[in-house]
Amino acid sequence: MEVSGVTRSVALYRGMLSDFTSRIGRWWLREFLDIFPTSFADWLIDRGAKRLVISKENDAVTLEVSSERGRTLATTRVSHAHYGLDLIDEFLHTQHLVRDQVSIGLRLAAECVFARNLLLPAETHRTIDAVLARDLATKTPFRLEDVYSDKMVYRKGEQIHVWQWVVRRHFVEDAAKVLCLRPDDVAFIDSENQDDAPRPYVRLRSTSANENRWVYGTFVLLILTACGLAILAGGLKYRCQQNTLDGLTVELDSARARVQRVNAALRAINEQRAGTLQLQSKKRAPGLRDVWEEITRILPSHSWLTELRVTETVPGEAQQLVFSGLSPAAASLVAMIDRSTFFTDAALIAPISIDPTEGKERFVIQAKLQSLDLVRTAAQ
Repeated sequence: MEVSGVTRSVALYRGMLSDFTSRIGRWWLREFLDIFPTSFADWLIDRGAKRLVISKENDAVTLEVSSERGRTLATTRVSHAHYGLDLIDEFLHTQHLVRDQVSIGLRLAAECVFARNLLLPAETHRTIDAVLARDLATKTPFRLEDVYSDKMVYRKGEQIHVWQWVVRRHFVEDAAKVLCLRPDDVAFIDSENQDDAPRPYVRLRSTSANENRWVYGTFVLLILTACGLAILAGGLKYRCQQNTLDGLTVELDSARARVQRVNAALRAINEQRAGTLQLQSKKRAPGLRDVWEEITRILPSHSWLTELRVTETVPGEAQQLVFSGLSPAAASLVAMIDRSTFFTDAALIAPISIDPTEGKERFVIQAKLQSLDLVRTAAQ
């Protein structure tokens, strides 16, 4: 029982998958055909095949040429007295056709076609022909060898809906004889709709394998075309992205080269600036000539220097100056030197002594040398 249930479920899911695939295929084909004009779509899906439907009503015969999808292309109505095979050829000639290019069908009265609607389990989709034949033989008065039958199958949920049409063979033979046709010339039978049922259509000859495979081939071709277009679109998008990346790579290389040139220029500027700063730092302190001129300016005429010594200091600190000389008033020189904008922190660093030769006071004064910026600020 469990195995049977699993088999039933598998068959059900297979049927649902097959139905879903079929619906997708029909939708795809319908949407694709809607792109084109109706006549071209008919030619594309019908392979250019045409149908000739002949029907007799009272004393008139109606000839109708339609596409394989049922779209009426031309129709004419003549009296039965004037009807003949030559009239069929003439009518087809007006449509640029001959009898070998059309499928000839008979349109019978509605009462000549027996229609029935069946609901079958989804598991019967693989053996539906055998199921219908057995059901027709056991539940109707018809014998299979005495009738033609055809069906339309569609799935709805977990059930298979089937419309089956049955026509007695002698109805077809009698109608063909009246219309000057052999039974072998008739390819199908159709009739008017009965209530809300689909239009009856009974094929008397099985469709060739090539014809059956054509729609499926078209569907496969469309799927492959869509896949090819998707791959092409993906390839184009990848190519565009790759071209963009290549362009960005070139731009980055160019920008990197420009940055390197800018960095080199900045290094050169920094080196020049460092040299300039070094020169400026050297020029911040007054030179020895400036010191000599300043000390000469501030010393009174009765005083003079015998020695000027510059003491080296730690970089960044003010330079030390030592003045040695003779003066009648050596103590007063400290204040004079300290008042100068060139010097600061002036002080005696040795006792004042009397020079016996000159008869004047010998002094040794130390002072710090001001920076050039302070000297210029004081001068302003």
